[in-house]
Amino acid sequence: MQGGSLVTVNDFETLIHQCRKRKWKEDVAVIIDAMRALVAKGWQPSGDEGSEGEPLPPQPQLQLTSKTYVSIVDAYLCCGDEPLAWQVVQEIDALPGINRELPLYRKFVRGAYLLSNCDHIAELITLAHEDNIIFTQRMGVEIARMFGYRHEEGFEILINHLPVGETGAKAKKQGFLEELVKSCAYKNNSVGAEESVQAMLKYGFSRSAATETALFMCCIQNDTVSDAQAMLQHFQNSLLMMPVPVYDSLLREFYFKYTRRGNTFDESSRKVAMKTLYARRAIFEQVFKDRETLEAEDKFAIDAGSDQDSASFRYWCSRASLSCSPLMFSQHAMQVLTTSRDKDSKNAAEQSIRDALMTTPDPCLFLLQSVVSLRFLDLTFRTLGKLAKQLLVVVTDELPMKEQHAEYCVSQLPLLSVHIVKELDDVVCLHRSHRSELLAFCLDALETDSVDKTMGFLMRRPELYDAETAAYLGPKFAEMFVYGGVSNVLMFFKSDTDESLGMRRRFVREVIELENAAAEEDEIDDGLPSFRNTYKAIREFKLEHEAEFMPYMMQARAAMPKPVYADASATPADDAMYLKIPLEQDNILVVDNDETLSFATELLMRDSVTRLGLDAEWRPDSRAAVPSKCSILQVACDDYVFIFDFVEMALGDLEELFEHLFASERIAKIGFAIDGDIKRLRWSFPETKCFDTFVNVLDFSFETLEATTHLSDGSIIATRCSDNAAASERLQRRKRRQKGLSTYIKQALGYPLSKLQQKSDWERRPLTPQQVAYAALDAYCLLMLQDAVTGNEHLSDLAVGDEHPADVTPGRRAQAAQAGRAAGQRVAAREALHGRAHAHHGAGARGLAQLRHAAHPAQVAQPVPHAPRRQEELPAHGHRVLGHGRHGVRHGLHGRQGGGHGEPAQPQGLGGLYVQVGARRLPPAPDGGELMCCCCCCCSHSSNLDGFIVNGSSPVAFKFAAKKSIFLVPFLGWVSRWGFDFVAIDRSHR
Repeated sequence: MQGGSLVTVNDFETLIHQCRKRKWKEDVAVIIDAMRALVAKGWQPSGDEGSEGEPLPPQPQLQLTSKTYVSIVDAYLCCGDEPLAWQVVQEIDALPGINRELPLYRKFVRGAYLLSNCDHIAELITLAHEDNIIFTQRMGVEIARMFGYRHEEGFEILINHLPVGETGAKAKKQGFLEELVKSCAYKNNSVGAEESVQAMLKYGFSRSAATETALFMCCIQNDTVSDAQAMLQHFQNSLLMMPVPVYDSLLREFYFKYTRRGNTFDESSRKVAMKTLYARRAIFEQVFKDRETLEAEDKFAIDAGSDQDSASFRYWCSRASLSCSPLMFSQHAMQVLTTSRDKDSKNAAEQSIRDALMTTPDPCLFLLQSVVSLRFLDLTFRTLGKLAKQLLVVVTDELPMKEQHAEYCVSQLPLLSVHIVKELDDVVCLHRSHRSELLAFCLDALETDSVDKTMGFLMRRPELYDAETAAYLGPKFAEMFVYGGVSNVLMFFKSDTDESLGMRRRFVREVIELENAAAEEDEIDDGLPSFRNTYKAIREFKLEHEAEFMPYMMQARAAMPKPVYADASATPADDAMYLKIPLEQDNILVVDNDETLSFATELLMRDSVTRLGLDAEWRPDSRAAVPSKCSILQVACDDYVFIFDFVEMALGDLEELFEHLFASERIAKIGFAIDGDIKRLRWSFPETKCFDTFVNVLDFSFETLEATTHLSDGSIIATRCSDNAAASERLQRRKRRQKGLSTYIKQALGYPLSKLQQKSDWERRPLTPQQVAYAALDAYCLLMLQDAVTGNEHLSDLAVGDEHPADVTPGRRAQAAQAGRAAGQRVAAREALHGRAHAHHGAGARGLAQLRHAAHPAQVAQPVPHAPRRQEELPAHGHRVLGHGRHGVRHGLHGRQGGGHGEPAQPQGLGGLYVQVGARRLPPAPDGGELMCCCCCCCSHSSNLDGFIVNGSSPVAFKFAAKKSIFLVPFLGWVSRWGFDFVAIDRSHR
């Protein structure tokens, strides 16, 4: 205002509205006081800090209006303070120029209704009479609903005091009283509901379907079916409800289906029953249409007994001329058929239905009418079809359908769903007698009903599935395909018949015509449509090589936006800012031939593999007509990353390995939004089974980690859980992270992932080194993420002497997490351990020091996983070195056996030799024994761990040794004899 802006009452009313939204009740009074102060005396600076500027004169334009008081009352009611809102309403009397208008009354009634507080409604109505206010229909309904617990006071207000005007006053009050009765029923005030209906009759109002429904609701407030039936009979004897057996049928159905374990009909049961009752409201409406006829006859007696159902069926069949009888018959039939739990009771129910139908003048017609009336029961389509089928088989085997029956079915087609029509056609054969009417129904059903069910109905009938039908429905199918994007209409033309090829061609021509017309309407610049849908249909029908359609294929391809791929050889500008993979380049293998596949299979099939990082890549397809297939699958274990190349390798060669890895519960599959990768793999290779089941999946894209199993049908269940229902509910409540993998990696490891290669062309060969590095890190970072986030301990086998793993792991782990290289932690710790072991044994290596230095450098083989495995010749001095080693071991063992000084000593002087030839010394066993392996017998002398004998020149053997940190016995000359790199000694087969 000091700046010259025009401020009005609307601005302050907006402030009041904001207080209403935020439930700031106290601030409403502050705003009102500020408005009154500005109107009366303006604003003067007080001299305090923050109170600066020119003074403002009084602002008369900010005088409170009737609309302002509406906002105030609304705000207080929204804040839950009904007494304060009522106080404001009363204060208006003392304010000159302010009138209580209809919006004020409407806001107060609405707020009081939402608060279920009717304390001041009677006084409000008195003020309304003084102000000559007429309440609206909605206000009357809300007032009636507030008095469910105080029905007598509510009835008095609705009958004598509610200002509803003169026009249609009785009809309005009839509706308000019905709402009062329903409010009593909802609030379990059965006495109030009964007394309100009796009072309605006393004052000249009538019962209705609404009062019938309300009193029935009172019945299901009872805990047992017998009490509910007793209350129903009381209402019927009191002439407050119709004396028909259908109400008893509903009660028995509800209490049978919704009673919980322990034979209790609790609030949860009642809630489901109320929902079902609302869906069946047509029963009460249809019964009341024939009220006069039904009440003129003798009351139906509800007698408990085995013949009760038969009596109910006969009751409605004897009144087959009434419009409500088929629906009531259907309700009884549904109740009996769906509550029969054994074959005998089901057969008895069908027999009672058959016997009752035979008493009607035309059993087939009444049965068809009952099936058609199933639509009023608001059931699922599947349930409708099932019930229709069960009813139709009752008499159709005995009685033939005639022409008048088919005519009746045709007359009802516009009202029916395709699920019921299918069952009717099975017995009436409309596809033969009324083909054109049935096709017209299907044409409408394609818009209003299930497309798949409609197509299935046509395709399963040879008389309908022909070129004539395709020509009739083809334009509609093409319209749905082009304009609606309904791709599954193509399935209609994929069945293999003599006319299928012609039907497909005709459909494609329809699509071409529509796309040409669409291009003309859109006024495309070059005048050439893209034929995107035509291209899809031609490819789906495999017509791309036909001369008629080849020009459209070429034009569609030319119109496709050219994909833009990222530079496959690009590197980040500041490479140091991004996470690096803590593996040597030799440990990243592209599996694109039999040799690398053999190595990957050998390593991944071992029991030591307990977790895998998974990721998949495919060519970007955002602008493509069809999705891209997976190009590579990255599988990362602790020390290797294998990039399986689907472009170069046949999936059949990989299927056995993948099936083992993905179906194994022992191996954790770690991913980020891995469900998308699994779906893409299944879509890319639908014929293979290895991607059907993924067991023990951990998905870091969710805020909570839980092992899940991805089944072939797309469902996801908990891997290890005894309570499947609880697990399913828990999985559905899982929340996905708001940010992607790179952001999560940065939070956990300190460095983000570079996504420079994400949009590159993954189908181009060969893959660039940058693509290989990106793909490897995308999978391996998941293992690093698990190490950093879940606190996995990978150093538990590295204790040396008195140093416990708990003393080693935290420091190394924090350092690894900070650097973003959690997996490197294991390698660094292992190298430090072996260094300490080497130093410890080197001090006593007097007798064998010269032998250690004499070992040729070629003995320490460097692993080259990309190269084919080959066996090197034993060096000339190898036998001499091995002989001295055996002699030293025998000497050490002899000393251990004959020393007699308690704990045997480790053979001295062997540590250096072990290091030179590639062997590894185990740490002390937890039980105090030494984990040694004897060079003489090749057996482990401890029950804690098995030993190995290895070919000392094998890269694979020493890779395995480095991975396992296991004690190995080198034997340099045996490969030519046995042809293996190493042999494990199994504990159970020593």
